[in-house]
Amino acid sequence: MKKRNIILFDIDYTLFNAKIYRELMFAVIADTIALENRERLLQALEEVYFSHRKKTGGYFDIEFMLDELARELAIEIDTVKVLEAILADEASFQRSLFDETVEVMEKLGGNKELHIGVFSSGREAHQLRKLQAFAHVFKQEHMHIFLFKNNEIASVMKKYKNDNVYLVDDVLEILYKAKQFHPHLVAIWMKRGRLADKQKPIENFTPDYTVEDLREIEPILFIK
Repeated sequence: MKKRNIILFDIDYTLFNAKIYRELMFAVIADTIALENRERLLQALEEVYFSHRKKTGGYFDIEFMLDELARELAIEIDTVKVLEAILADEASFQRSLFDETVEVMEKLGGNKELHIGVFSSGREAHQLRKLQAFAHVFKQEHMHIFLFKNNEIASVMKKYKNDNVYLVDDVLEILYKAKQFHPHLVAIWMKRGRLADKQKPIENFTPDYTVEDLREIEPILFIK
């Protein structure tokens, strides 16, 4: 049986500029909560966000963060209302895509030999919203979004044990672990975003390719 060509993308800092989005999302949260002291609310959001990521080892969950924010400010927050406002703010999602994302994804999506998917952490509805502008290029069977994807690497890689797999991620550890479960996987490190220059080298591991722009990926795909 012919091997399929699978490419899986992380979302944040790979397809989507999470730093820009964070600022836009915080503004939506502040507008929705409408606390009298807006500056204090935005300051608390920043503090809670980084505290939350530190506690979880880098993982970010907006609902848990809102719970922490409510405790920090001693206020009640209608979490459902805030989440609905975030998901409805289409402009923030569009403005936060990297400049080349839509162009490259549309081009890859036109390649009939390529199966395009996602391997990402986060709440599914929120993460999928980030991809709405080019959602049609993905195949549903290759959409893998988990609250904490570190725990799912083995199961996802097992699914593709008989396929040619390309994995694009901004976190070296994810690429390293994926390679352990799928030795022939092509590990593509997207070296941009908050972790670009902060990650320590991993002993006995070097990504197959290092890129800083999605346009650098197409020549890597060994697909005729």
